[in-house]
Amino acid sequence: KLALYTKGREVNEEDIVKIISASRNEIIFNALDLIINGEYLKSIMMIRKLYDEGVNSGELVFLLISSLHRILQIRSLNEEGIKNIQEISTKIGLTNNFYLKKLIQQASQKTVDHLFMLLEELFYLDKQIKTENINDKEAIELLLVKLSSKSVTR
Repeated sequence: KLALYTKGREVNEEDIVKIISASRNEIIFNALDLIINGEYLKSIMMIRKLYDEGVNSGELVFLLISSLHRILQIRSLNEEGIKNIQEISTKIGLTNNFYLKKLIQQASQKTVDHLFMLLEELFYLDKQIKTENINDKEAIELLLVKLSSKSVTR
């Protein structure tokens, strides 16, 4: 990756940070995608990779809540008749077209009840991480197992 990125010039520290950051963002996006799509157990391995990359539990929970909030915003805009991708992008302040298209797709596939259930669980987990003496990494994995068992029993 570095050789392709630098196109033959000498690799410097900034190049390494950019490449690592890009792969980290890709892992974050894929983990969020799995969780939002209900593939909770598959997401655990990716979350462990994120921990190896230096992402902490608070950051991960924040990213999940933020993504769910954007999906709910998109649902609301769609219900108001706003379906143009540029207009949605402007209204929610998101310029990454790939990520935006993915969120739009998820907004059309997920029920509002499912999205709010995920948000409720994440808000509770966020509160636990901030106020209780718990192992936050284990708490996230336990939440994902719990969510997986809920989706199996439905």
